[in-house]
Amino acid sequence: MDTPSTTYLLSATAVMFAVTFALRGFAFAAFGRKDKNPPEVILYIGRVISPAVI
Repeated sequence: MDTPSTTYLLSATAVMFAVTFALRGFAFAAFGRKDKNPPEVILYIGRVISPAVI
């Protein structure tokens, strides 16, 4: 089996970083304004998912 090249590994890491950063940034951009409350469904998911993960 061939070993992945350094360029491939760095590229894959960069893509994973970019996707993770974009997804986390989207949540702050969409719901991070202090003058506006998040939608009720987001508040519900936040209450239900946290205990479910544990």
